[in-house]
Amino acid sequence: MAQNSHDLRNHKSSRNSGTSSSRKKSKRERGWGIGLHCSAEFCRGVVAECLGTFFFMIVACTADLQWDSSVRVDVLRLSFTLGLAVMTMVHCFEHISGAHLNPAVTASLMIIRQTGIVKGLFFIAAQFLGASTAVLLLKGFLPISILGNMGYTVVSPQITTHQAMGLEFLMTFLFVFTVVSSTEATRFASKLVALPIGVAFLVNTLWGYEFTGASMNPARTISAAVVQGITDNWPVILEVYLAGPVAGGVVAALIYKFIFDPSFVPGSMRSLRSNSNFDSEEDSMIAMQSMSPHRKEERGTRGLV
Repeated sequence: MAQNSHDLRNHKSSRNSGTSSSRKKSKRERGWGIGLHCSAEFCRGVVAECLGTFFFMIVACTADLQWDSSVRVDVLRLSFTLGLAVMTMVHCFEHISGAHLNPAVTASLMIIRQTGIVKGLFFIAAQFLGASTAVLLLKGFLPISILGNMGYTVVSPQITTHQAMGLEFLMTFLFVFTVVSSTEATRFASKLVALPIGVAFLVNTLWGYEFTGASMNPARTISAAVVQGITDNWPVILEVYLAGPVAGGVVAALIYKFIFDPSFVPGSMRSLRSNSNFDSEEDSMIAMQSMSPHRKEERGTRGLV
């Protein structure tokens, strides 16, 4: 009997160990699968940012070619061209990477924790790579006589560097504010996100081109400057076309997040209602429905990546 009970215990322990090992194996398999899925999504996002910025830069460079040096740039045509280009790229890549296409946008979303640190840094690197590749490609096969600025934006001699920085701040503020507000899932269907973002870029180019070239994108100006070997104007480039857009985008994202974000206000209202005698199940359901389902899914995914 003792031996039989011992064998029975051994059989149970072996069965339990086999079950636990199979469970561990299944967990490992599930975890590996999730890791591969996240890795694939991450890589697709990085490639989308590189490709989207590449095509935007192709349009930005070719729309500014100097076919006739005696004719000034048609600001209206350029504005509509770039605005429609932004709209097209956002429509193509928004569901893959968010279609930032701009280091100022990515930095702003990193600050308000809508994009992870690692992902944001990879996105910024991909954006600079895509923009630089576009300028190199066009510089390689287009005639030198029509190249023009090749996407490189310059400050008007009638304003100072600090004024130019302030104008880039304002333009990028309006653009990033439109991006953050438009991507709020409670406002627009996913197919309509590209429209207000493209229109915001178009409007900013219309009124800001004569001042600073209406860059609003550090990758656009800095990549063109590096590829063309510009060496004598970097303090102005870094102040106007890096510090200005990034600061404007970050301020815009913070203001929208903490003042106008509809998912932020219901949270504070729920905390107030919970202390009152008028709290009800219906009120709780209304507050939960006001939250964006997109944000609820992303709550657990925010972090380093």
